[in-house]
Amino acid sequence: MGKIMIKEKRVGASSRTPFKHWILNSILGQQVGVLSLNSRKVPCTANPFLIVDMCAGDGTQSKYDEHSSPSIILKHSRFRNIKTDLVFIEKNEHTFNELKKNVSPQPNIRLLNMDANDFIIKPEYDNQAMFINCDPNSINQLPINDRFMNSITSYTSMIITLGCNVGGLKRLTREQREPWFDYLKLIVRKTSVHHDLILCSLVNDSSQWAYLVKIPVVWKDDTIKQLIKKGSAMFKNGVRLSSFATDIDDFRSHVKQLFLTNKENNNA
Repeated sequence: MGKIMIKEKRVGASSRTPFKHWILNSILGQQVGVLSLNSRKVPCTANPFLIVDMCAGDGTQSKYDEHSSPSIILKHSRFRNIKTDLVFIEKNEHTFNELKKNVSPQPNIRLLNMDANDFIIKPEYDNQAMFINCDPNSINQLPINDRFMNSITSYTSMIITLGCNVGGLKRLTREQREPWFDYLKLIVRKTSVHHDLILCSLVNDSSQWAYLVKIPVVWKDDTIKQLIKKGSAMFKNGVRLSSFATDIDDFRSHVKQLFLTNKENNNA
């Protein structure tokens, strides 16, 4: 597919938050819409559709956006003709107490004050539909490990936020950044031929924010078009997109650009 770099003259928003929430709202909404049809063409079943927010935060809106990941998930969980099971995880106790004020526990809603690194899923059946939203403060705090990835089904979609240079994070040694590649290897290993991994990064962003989206491969082209259009409208330098299913070499190059320093990339 080659590099996709879209540049626009318009000045973007001062925060990446609205774009991040747009991605979650758009992709989760599409997932819920398809599952609610109960079509025999869909290979997975939503009975229930498990949605996990691994870094839920306090559930309040930010100064940049009226939404939060819990509010977006709750909105889509109320969609007709679909049964949902929601899990909101927050490690910080104070933040968790605020989350409880914004999200009320119910039979199908669990609030967990724990380290998401210790969380695993127990599927109710092999083809259970699942959706994972993982939005840590930086890639260095990404709660992805073998136990968790081995616990999800093959019909699990994901959105993972990757802040690769938050606070100058890439000043860490190459050895200290090696686990970042391990995270990607785990996710790739758990991605079936029916899914694709799309990597979307903000061009010329000092914090190098990026979003890894794992979705059914049949949605790939449309999702890429939507990400390009929205990213171009919100950020003056636009976004770069890479598809694992379409061009593995470009995807790997994109990952190295995010994970390695310029000097390391030039010497690779």
